Amino acid sequence: MERVLISFLGTGKKAQGEGKQEYEKANYQLPDGNLQESSLITSVLYKYLQPDRLIVIGTPESIWSELSKIDSENLEKGALYEKIFEITWNQKMTLEMLKEWEHFLNKNLTADIKLYLLDSNDTEADEIFKFLNEGIPENTEEVYLDITHAFRHFPIVAAFSLPVLKYLKNFKKEKRKN
Repeated sequence: MERVLISFLGTGKKAQGEGKQEYEKANYQLPDGNLQESSLITSVLYKYLQPDRLIVIGTPESIWSELSKIDSENLEKGALYEKIFEITWNQKMTLEMLKEWEHFLNKNLTADIKLYLLDSNDTEADEIFKFLNEGIPENTEEVYLDITHAFRHFPIVAAFSLPVLKYLKNFKKEKRKN
């Protein structure tokens, strides 16, 4: 593994307009000066960084269907997407459904995708550290941390976890993207 992108999903602000069920769109300026509009920064960073692994952490209430925007040109939205969309907007994500969604994304995208569900009954800081420890392969060249989504303390926990994991996993560089 050379590059890992870590991102979080929150519940976000819904886009305005009748029938819209997605995150509100925002403009993101990349280091090369390119400006991109998207409802999910993870998709912009995925295309820009082209990671070998994408780790996404969220809660049962997170907008998991938005991950279809990672590569919307090549990702066919079939029955599973519709089911994930329905769960995302009207119910709560279960670990079983999330693993099915992860399997689907892995079949259709070039990066290795790891999706993790924070259980509100567990200590979030411990779970985030555990997920990152499990998800970051040893001897990774670069680790990028997206701190734009989710409850603000989730990315902060990850940011404090990375220096420890840097030595446990022997990765070379860590970079924070916001």
